[in-house]
Amino acid sequence: MTLSRGTRRILALIAGSLLLLSACGGGSETLTEKAIESAGGGDVDVNIDDSGQSISLSADGEVVQAGDHLDRPDWLPSDFPLPDDLNISLAVVDEAQQNSLVSGTTTATMADMAPALKAWMESNGYDILTEETTGLRGGRGTDELLEIFMGSGTFNLEFSRQDLAYDRQQAAEEIVTDGQATLVLGDRTLEFVGKCHIAGSDYRFDYTAADGTVNVNSEIYAVSEPVETSAFAMLFDEDQFSQYVLDSNASGVPEPEVSYDPTGFSITGTFADLAGGEPVQGSLIVGCLG
Repeated sequence: MTLSRGTRRILALIAGSLLLLSACGGGSETLTEKAIESAGGGDVDVNIDDSGQSISLSADGEVVQAGDHLDRPDWLPSDFPLPDDLNISLAVVDEAQQNSLVSGTTTATMADMAPALKAWMESNGYDILTEETTGLRGGRGTDELLEIFMGSGTFNLEFSRQDLAYDRQQAAEEIVTDGQATLVLGDRTLEFVGKCHIAGSDYRFDYTAADGTVNVNSEIYAVSEPVETSAFAMLFDEDQFSQYVLDSNASGVPEPEVSYDPTGFSITGTFADLAGGEPVQGSLIVGCLG
């Protein structure tokens, strides 16, 4: 959604107002409102709710609300379908450009909402302009954006999906056990006992030989898709010092094959030689002896 300069100015003021709210104690809303209005050049109307948890700013026919668990905006059609558990944190309406935005968090996905949204649009004579999903690898969740044509402007409904798997992972207790491992790098095979660390869907293995000639560590982070995998091996003997890392990003290199369960895990793929030698096919198989 393209907001006017006035709306962008309001959003900038909100960022500053949140700092003012956190710095001011109870009963100081009026002073805070005046400070924000002054910062906006005197042509900005500011209202802060009694709890200090939400703020509304308006200027030049544009209204922005920000906070936690905001009420459903009055300008949003009463029959427009929203997730039951949607926590609205931002609502913007730009009357001049007829643009509007609702942003918040929900456990629903766009796939869950699509049938109701499309049915509503069809019954109200609107068309979908674009529909896209963007994944955040290794992040908290997934941002999903649906843009709907609304007369002469656009209406954007933006979800930041709560990642419950991430929350469960954060609360998982780590279990540490011995792990029997077999490492294959090209024509070399090594066997040793190291430490398995399992916490929810996070699997790690570490081993360092007493004499320092072998160091191996690996991890499978299976909380989100795609599964994130890493493996590193350092080998040292009288004739050779070498370091290998699992290569999952190079062009033309197949993705590693990964399997895991509470009894252990395995990684099979291409290992790059950090000294610049030819890559080798290899695997690490770990049995956790819990």
